[in-house]
Amino acid sequence: MADPDFDRRILDLARAQANEELDRRETERATRIQSFAVAMADDEGLAELKAATTLGFADSGPRVVLAEGDSWFDYPGPDILDYLEDVFDYDVQSLAKATHRAEDMAYADGQLDDLARKLEKLLADGKAVRAILLSAGGNDLLGTEFGMLLEHVNSGLDPLNPQVVDGVINLRVRTAYLHILAKVTQTAIRTVGHPLPILIHGYAPPVPDGRGVLGGWWFLPGPWMAPGFRDKGLGDTQLERRKEILVRLIEIFHRMLRELTELPEFAHVHFVDLAPETLSTGPDYKDFWANEIHPTKKGFEIVARRFAEVLAGLPA
Repeated sequence: MADPDFDRRILDLARAQANEELDRRETERATRIQSFAVAMADDEGLAELKAATTLGFADSGPRVVLAEGDSWFDYPGPDILDYLEDVFDYDVQSLAKATHRAEDMAYADGQLDDLARKLEKLLADGKAVRAILLSAGGNDLLGTEFGMLLEHVNSGLDPLNPQVVDGVINLRVRTAYLHILAKVTQTAIRTVGHPLPILIHGYAPPVPDGRGVLGGWWFLPGPWMAPGFRDKGLGDTQLERRKEILVRLIEIFHRMLRELTELPEFAHVHFVDLAPETLSTGPDYKDFWANEIHPTKKGFEIVARRFAEVLAGLPA
């Protein structure tokens, strides 16, 4: 159960950190402008400079979306963002990187600076931003330490350790999300004068069959979950049991995200629901899953359609 006092403390801290970083950016930017202005010979040149550095917000053509996230936004081959551009005609500006964790996005130096810089450039070009898309949490849950969430099959315990899962999802990842959402919201307010819609999403429950990217050969990433399952006594012949555990884990993660969108501070945050049936995990699952955690082209197109549906429902 969420603790309102804890949420308030984290949100206040995140906003303060965001304002501190944004103040530093404004000071640095003002210093650069002043230094350039000193070198200009007349008042007319200074007026031109001020006009060139004034941020405008265009009302027409809100087809631009700004994305920050992990490999679902930055995959070698067509991913969600590619389909939003190529099929649904959005102008996608991306800061995503395949290895990003929620904690990286929340706390790493430069992350907020990059977002603010990108927003400023878009606005300076007269482009209205329809929404900010965030994809985070997959690397925090299903990375190399995935096995820590599990209990051995012969222990008689729940295969998902409730204390560890709760600590990872409802404390560590949730706190990172509070920081991310609060900082992104504050950046939008300081840059455009109001919050921008933010889309967050869960992950359709994957199939932990031991496949990595292109088989996980040599330096290629993966597998991510099969080694942890094997260590805990769930071998490759117990794929159905593995899938059941993943469905439970992802639902806990989804519940946490849905609850965030219900906080009064985040009325502008929208959850893109990727329910278990979004991508098949049945006999035809390889048509939808390229490996343990990434969809195929067909799978990514289905997920992108869910994003497009939510984007289409936003106020113009």
